[in-house]
Amino acid sequence: MAARKAYGDLAGRYLSARQQSPGIGSGDQRVASGTELNKVFGKPSKRDESEAAIYNALAAQPGEEVHHMNILETIAPGFKGLNEQEAFELAGMLEARGYALGNQLRNLINMPVPAHKDLHKITKSLGAEIDMNRGKFVGKMDPLLKSLIDAGDVPSLRYRADMIGNYLDKFNPILRKAQDEVLTMHTAAGAQGPRPGNEYLRKFLADYGVTLAGDALL
Repeated sequence: MAARKAYGDLAGRYLSARQQSPGIGSGDQRVASGTELNKVFGKPSKRDESEAAIYNALAAQPGEEVHHMNILETIAPGFKGLNEQEAFELAGMLEARGYALGNQLRNLINMPVPAHKDLHKITKSLGAEIDMNRGKFVGKMDPLLKSLIDAGDVPSLRYRADMIGNYLDKFNPILRKAQDEVLTMHTAAGAQGPRPGNEYLRKFLADYGVTLAGDALL
C-alpha cells in the first residue's frame, strides 16, 4: 500500500478532500467510496450473497461518476490557508453540526455521467457553484456562497464553520431535490433511450426564479 502523502505535499482536490474528510485515506472519491464500503461489508471473500448484492448496488458502476453531494471544491474556499490541525478542527466542527463533507461515504452518490453533468448545470445556474478562470471566479454567485468564499480570509474557525453552515442550510434541500430530479429523468430515459434535453432543467429552475446558465447568451 502506498504511503499517505504529507499534508504539505497536497494540492487541489486532493488537499480539499484531506481537509474536509481527514479520516479518509484516499483523495479520489471513487477510490474512497470503494474503500469505505469495504470497511462496512468486509473483503469480497468474506461477504455472503446478500451483502455482496447490497455492496454492488452501492458501488460505482461503469458509466457512473461519484458525486460529492456537498460539492468538494465549492466548500474548499472555507478551508483556505489552514494548516492540518486547523483543517481537522474545522471539519470536526462541521461534522458535529451534522454536515457530511469531502469523501465521507454519506456525502457520496453514484450518478450516470449525463445526470451528473445536468446536476452541475443546475448548481451553477442557481449560483450555488462557481467556476474559476485564471484565478478568478466567473459566473453567477449566491450571496451565501460569496460569504463562504470570503470566510477563507478570516482566522476564526467558528466563523468559517458558520458561513459554510449557512450555505449548506440554504442549498442542501434544493440540491437534494435537484439530484432526485436529474436521476429520475435519466433513469426514466433508460440506458438506450434518448437523453433528456435541457427543458426539464429550465422547468426545475423556474421554480426558483432563475434561468439555465447559458440561456442568456442564446
